[in-house]
This record gives sequence, C-alpha cells and structure tokens, in this order.
Amino acid sequence: MNEKISVKRKYKAIIYTIACLSGLSIGVVTASSGYVGALVNWLNPPMGGFGGDRYREDVRYTYLAWDSSNAYCNITIRNTGPIDLTIARVEMNNTTITPDAPILPCTLTKDSSITMKFTNTFNSNMLYSFMIVTAKGNQFGPIRVIAP
Repeated sequence: MNEKISVKRKYKAIIYTIACLSGLSIGVVTASSGYVGALVNWLNPPMGGFGGDRYREDVRYTYLAWDSSNAYCNITIRNTGPIDLTIARVEMNNTTITPDAPILPCTLTKDSSITMKFTNTFNSNMLYSFMIVTAKGNQFGPIRVIAP
C-alpha cells in the first residue's frame, strides 16, 4: 500500500517538474527571440493577449465614476506600456460607444493618462462592461462595474 502511494508521489513530482521546465523553456525561448517582456507577461499576462506588439501596449483603468444622476460616466485610463498607443474605440456591453471627449481615435503617449466622458442613461444597479480597443486591435478589459 505504501509502495503505491510512493509511486503516485513520484509521478506527481515528475509531472510537476515537466510542467515547470516546459513553462520555463517557453519563457526562455520567448525572451531569446527578442521579446524580453514576454517572460514577465508569461507569469503575469497582459490584458491585451499574446504575441508580437501586444506585449508592448498596455493600458490600466485607473478611475471610473458616474455623476449623481447616472447621466454620464468618466473613465480614466493610463498607458503603462513602453510605447505610444492609439485608442481606436471603446465598447460598452459589446457595443461601440463614442465618448463626448476626447474624439476617437486619439493617441495616448507612454506614461500618460486620459479621461473619457460618456453620456448615456446608466441604470442603477446594472452591470456595465467596458473595453478599450487600440488601433493595433489589442483589447484591454473588459472591466465590469455596477452603476450606483
């Protein structure tokens, strides 16, 4: 009986080791092929997906608030990537919406923030899903929030 448990543990240890080594080799191959940031993103994937320049664009939502009557919503995002990016569109609940300001498409330089204002009839206690889409097609989000 103890022998069976011991064999099981050995197999679990071997499978775990193979999984760790295969993950490490993916990270090393990715890093050696020019995408050093991919190793970090392999451990903590970006919101925008995988491959190519997608690792270079990165957006973080830093603020989202409604006015007291739920007539408009302000969303602030920050370009945390190493390059400038262009915001092509914003989606709310899988539908493209147009902000009052700024006019899209708009460029967001690296390490800068922008606040977008959306006028709409937001219903209290309803779930809203927002997604930023860049000109390169990278999607950041969705961020899901419930209107007050």
